[in-house]
Amino acid sequence: MVHIPYRGGGPAMMDTMSGQVALSFPVLSAAQPHVAAGKLRALGVTGSRRSALMPEVPTIAEAGVPGYAFETWFIVFAPAGTPGPVIDKLNAALNQALGSAALKERMTKEGFDPTPSTPAQARARLEKEMPQWAQLIKERGITTE
Repeated sequence: MVHIPYRGGGPAMMDTMSGQVALSFPVLSAAQPHVAAGKLRALGVTGSRRSALMPEVPTIAEAGVPGYAFETWFIVFAPAGTPGPVIDKLNAALNQALGSAALKERMTKEGFDPTPSTPAQARARLEKEMPQWAQLIKERGITTE
C-alpha cells in the first residue's frame, strides 16, 4: 500500500468511491450511508470486535489478517497535580455520562463503542500501547509530513 495524505476524510472517501484510490480507512459513520447505497464496499472494521453500526462487516482479523486490531480510543486528561478526589469525581461523572442511554445511542451512531474505565485502566492502556506505536514508527521510519 502507498500512503496518500489527504486533508480530511471527505476527499479520501470521494477518491475511493471514484476509484482513484483502491481503499481507505474512513470513519464508520461517514462511510455507512455510502456502503448502504452501494457506493462503497466495506471490507472490514479495524477494531477487535465488529461494530454495532455495521455488525455484518467482519473485523480485519476475521477477514484474513489474523491478530490485526486497531482501535481509536480517547483518554480524558487533567493537569498534573490534580488532587485524587477531583480525579475520582471527574471519572465518576464521565462514567455516568457514558452509561446513559442517550449518549450510548449517539456514540454508537457515530461508530464508537463507549467503554467506561478507571484512571488506572486508562493509564495501563496508554502505557501498553505507546511503546508499541513508538516501536512501529521507529521500525518503519515514519515521519510527519
